[in-house]
Formats: sequence, structure tokens, C-alpha cells
Amino acid sequence: MEPPLKRRKGMDEGANSWEVHPVLSDEQSQDIKLLDAFAAPINNKKETSRLMKELTTLYPLPGLQHIKRVRACKGDKHPHPLEVIICLVEDAPDANGSKDVSLGTLLPLESFDSSGLGEPFIVKIPAKAPLTRPQFEQASTHWPTSFHEDKQVTAALRGQLFSAAQKARMHEHMMAAVRAAKAGQEQGMAPVGAVIVDPASDQILAVAHDCSQAVRFFNFVTYKGHSKPQEYRGCAEAKND
Repeated sequence: MEPPLKRRKGMDEGANSWEVHPVLSDEQSQDIKLLDAFAAPINNKKETSRLMKELTTLYPLPGLQHIKRVRACKGDKHPHPLEVIICLVEDAPDANGSKDVSLGTLLPLESFDSSGLGEPFIVKIPAKAPLTRPQFEQASTHWPTSFHEDKQVTAALRGQLFSAAQKARMHEHMMAAVRAAKAGQEQGMAPVGAVIVDPASDQILAVAHDCSQAVRFFNFVTYKGHSKPQEYRGCAEAKND
């Protein structure tokens, strides 16, 4: 016989006793991945436009369109006003994997006017565009990044996606699943219930419970051919492959 169904804290205390947590994709929920890149100070702001144009031609940074090529330096600790991405460390010519290089190593000085640039250094830049605000905030601590915010995802992460009325309906649907689980348990079955809801009408379409080691009958709610949902008692078939 199955053990008694444990009552979860808040289960019977109403919609305000629990929180909705969004289930995000791996891409949305994981920390941002970083790449090593060479950057250099721009000592003369008047050279910024020219340097950006020439660096973009020499090192276009494919797949990194979300990266802002230049960032402003704030605070008194920076003697220069701006910094610019030169290239990825892995794309640096003749560097042989070394992170200690000079402008002469990275730029063809015979054809590239490096006036206004200081000596290069290593920075971390986001490998992909951020998909959520937490990812954007994390990416921004390394290097300025473009961000096209999905307002719905942001609202979900802040717990603001559903109104109080919507949460109340969700609670009702969950309680229907709990009642189905209890009904199955009373028949000696696993205490697992499920509810299928039409998101357009917010109506329950089907209710079922686990029927492990029991006679299989369907338990569902349907609209088809009826003005109101009709319920058929029993249980849904569970197949073990």
C-alpha cells in the first residue's frame, strides 16, 4: 500500500501561500560564458571613430555583434577616457597562446595607424548575447553588452507575471490535481494527480491520477459535444515500456 499523501506546507492555505517560479531554458538560466580578448586604452578620444573603423575591418569579431567595441572608463583610477576591443586572444597573430603581447604583435604597424592607442591588456567579454536581465547584469560587469529584453521573462523572474486572480485560478487547478491524487491513493494507487487546462479559456479539460497496478479506466474532463465539461470517473492508463 502506498504511504499517506504528505500535505505540502501552504497547499491548503490559498494562493498567497506559495510563489510561482518560471522554468527557463538552459540558455536563459545558465551563467554567461566568457571569452578572453585583447583590449587597449584610447588615450585620445578624437581618434576613436577612426580606430573603431580600422579595427572592425582588421578584426570584425564575427558572432559577437552584441559586444560594444568601446567602453567608457569611469572614475579617477583610469588615466584614459576609453578602452577598445582589439581582438580575441585566440585570433591574435603570432601570439603563440601568450597573453603578454604588444601592439606590434596584434596590429600591422606598417599599415595600421595606432596613434592614440595604449598597450594591450586582457579582458573578459560575454561569448553570447544575454537573454535575461540577470545575465545582462552579469555580462555588464565584464564589458558593455547590447540587451534586447523579453518583458515577459523579466516579469516572470520578478514574480510579476500573474495577477492575484490568475494565481487563485492556478491554485484551484492544483488543488484539483491534489484531489485526484488522493482519490487514487484511496484506491491503493500511487498518489499522483494531473490536470490539463485550456490556457485560452482557463477551463479544466482533463483530470487523472496514477493507476499503477490497477485496472485501467480513463478519468478526464472534456468539452466536446457538451455545453459544460463532463467528468468521467476512473483512471488514466499508465504503460511501462
